[in-house]
Amino acid sequence: MAGSPIENPTTAAPEIGTAPGPAGHLRAPLERGRAVLGRLAGSGLFMAALAPLIAAGVTLWLVIPTLAPGVANWDTAEFQTVAPVLGTAHPTGYPAYVIIGWLASLLLTPFGEAAYRMNILQALFAAGAIAATVAIVQLLTKMRWVALATGLLLAWTQLFWRLSTHADPHMLHAALVGVVFVLLLAWERRRVGDVETPLDTTKPLRWLLAGAFLYAVAVADHRLPLIVPEATGLLLMAMLFILLLVREAALRRNTAPSGRADRWLVAAAFVYAVAVANHSLALLLPPAIGLFVLAVDPRILLRRRTIVACVTVLAVTIIALFLELPIRAAMHAPLVYGHPDTWSGFAYVVLGQQFLGNLSDPLGNLPGKAAGVVNLMSGWLGPFGYLSMLGVATSLVRRPRFVLLSGLAALVVLFFAASYADGAIDRYYMVPLLIAFVWMGLGAADLVVGYGWLADQVRRRSGEFALRRAGALDSSPSEGPDDGWDRHARLAAELIFTLALVAPSIGIVSERQQASRGSHSEGVSESTRTGDERWMRAVLAMPEAGGLPQDAVVVSWWSTSTTLWYGQKADGLRPDIYIVDDRTRLDDNLGTVQNTIDKFLGNRPVFTIRLDGGGDGMTALRSRYVVQPFKLPNGSTIAQVMARKGS
Repeated sequence: MAGSPIENPTTAAPEIGTAPGPAGHLRAPLERGRAVLGRLAGSGLFMAALAPLIAAGVTLWLVIPTLAPGVANWDTAEFQTVAPVLGTAHPTGYPAYVIIGWLASLLLTPFGEAAYRMNILQALFAAGAIAATVAIVQLLTKMRWVALATGLLLAWTQLFWRLSTHADPHMLHAALVGVVFVLLLAWERRRVGDVETPLDTTKPLRWLLAGAFLYAVAVADHRLPLIVPEATGLLLMAMLFILLLVREAALRRNTAPSGRADRWLVAAAFVYAVAVANHSLALLLPPAIGLFVLAVDPRILLRRRTIVACVTVLAVTIIALFLELPIRAAMHAPLVYGHPDTWSGFAYVVLGQQFLGNLSDPLGNLPGKAAGVVNLMSGWLGPFGYLSMLGVATSLVRRPRFVLLSGLAALVVLFFAASYADGAIDRYYMVPLLIAFVWMGLGAADLVVGYGWLADQVRRRSGEFALRRAGALDSSPSEGPDDGWDRHARLAAELIFTLALVAPSIGIVSERQQASRGSHSEGVSESTRTGDERWMRAVLAMPEAGGLPQDAVVVSWWSTSTTLWYGQKADGLRPDIYIVDDRTRLDDNLGTVQNTIDKFLGNRPVFTIRLDGGGDGMTALRSRYVVQPFKLPNGSTIAQVMARKGS
C-alpha cells in the first residue's frame, strides 16, 4: 500500500500455519548478521580498513623478530613485572597499561615467559599506532597508498622501531592519541562533511598564513637563535587563524544529526580517558582537542546531553582505571610502588609528586631549547622534514582544523619535553613524531593533487587552443565523465609518489634489524639482548647452584632492582632474598643506604649494587666497609659487604 512502511524481511512474521522450528529461530539472527555485513561492505569499511591493516601487519612482521627475548632492566623490567602481577608501577601508576598488560599476559601465555609476552604486546601497540597514522592520512586525503607509505616510513624510523622492541607505555600512548585523532576526524566528517578543501580554493588569508609559516621555517633553518621575532608574529597570526575558524564554524550549518555524529565524540572521550590513565602526557592535549571541537562546531556548548555524556564517560573511565591502584595495594599485590592504598600515598603516585621538580625553567633559553628540538626531530625525519613542512603549509589552507588539532598538540608536548629532565627523554617525542609523519603524508598527497590540478589545467588550455585553431572560438571543451583530473591518472600519480617515498627507504629496514653496535649504528634490534636475563638468573640461583646465600639482602638501585624484582615476582625465584631499592628504603623506613647496610650487617649476608658516585655510591661505601667480590654462576661478580672498617 502506498505510503506504508516497508517491512524488514528479516523480522517479518512467519506465514500462518507454519512453525518457525529450530532452523527458523537460527535464520533470523543469520539474516540480521548478513544484513549488517552487507551494510559494512556497502559503506566501504573494509576498503577503508585495508591500508591500516596492511601497515599494521607489515609492522608486526618486521618488529617481532627484533623483540627483546626476555627481561631487561630499568623501567622496562618494571613494566614487564607489574603488568603480569597486576601491581602498581612508578608514578603515575600507569593503571591502563598495567590492566591491558595483565589481560594480554593471560591471552599470550602460549608465547613464552611474562617478559617476552609484554614485549609482544609492545609490538601490538606499535602496529596500532601505525594503523592509526595510516587511518588519519587516509581520512584527510582519501589516498590509500600515500597513507600506507606514511605509516611504513614512520615504523622504520629509529626512535619508533627501537621503542617497539621492549615493554614501555609510551607506545600505547602514541597509539591511543592516534585513535583519538581518528575518532575526532570521523566526528568532524559527520558534523561538517568533507574535511578537505579543494586545492584551488580562494582563501587568501590562509595562503598568507601558509607562506608566513614556510618563511619562518626557512629563517629557522639558518638563523635558529633569531627565531623568536618570527615566532611572535606567527603566534599572532595563529590567534587570528583560530578566530577565523571559529567564526566559519559559527556560520556553517550542521550537515548531520547531532546525536548520531556526537557518538564519535563520546568514543573519543573514552579513548582519551584511557590515555590519561596510561600516561600523564595525555594531560597536555585538552587545549588542542577543545579548540578543535569548537572550530568544528561551536554550538556544541549548547548541547547539554553531548557534554554530559562526554564528561561522564571521561570521569567514570578515569576513576575506574585508577581504582586499580588502591584495590591491588590493599590486596597486597606482589609489586606495589609506594602506598596507593592511603589517601596521601594515592595522591603521591597519581600526581607524580616524585617528579614535580623535573620540569625546570620552562620559559628559559627558548632559542636553545628550540634548537635542540629541531635537531632531534630533523634527525628522525631526515629529508622527509621538508615534505612535512609542506604538508603543514598546504593544510593551513585545505585542512585548517586538523592543523589546529595536531599543531597545538605537537607544540605543547615539544615545549614540555624540552624543559623536562628525564633519563630517556626521547620517548616523550613519540606523539610529535607521529604528527610530523602525518604532515609528511599530507604534503605528499597535496603534491599528487597539485600535479593533477596542473595536468588538468594544461589539458583544458590545450583543448581551448585546439578549438580556437579550428575556428570554434565560442566553443568550449565538452563536459564529460573524463573531464578533469581522471581518477585513474590520479591513482597512477599516487602510486608513483608512493614508490618515490618508500623505495629509497627500504634499505634502512635491514639496518634496523641489526643490533646497535659497531658498524650498525642505526640498528635497533634487541633480539640478542640476553645479558640481563642471564645475570638475573645467576644472582637468584639457588645457593647450592652458586647463587647468593640463603636470606641474603641486596641493596640495589632502580636499574638492577627492577630486573631482580621480575625474577622474584614474575618467575617466583628466591623469595628469601630481600631486594632493597631506593624506593624500598622510603616505604620500609630503612633510612640511608648506610643505615640499611648497618641494620642487616652481621645478621644476614649483605650485597650491594650501586653506582660509583655520590654519598651512597660504591666509592663511598668502599671507604666505610670491607667489600669483596662474590662470584656468580655465570662468571660475573657482585659486591658483598663483609664488615665495617675498624670494627
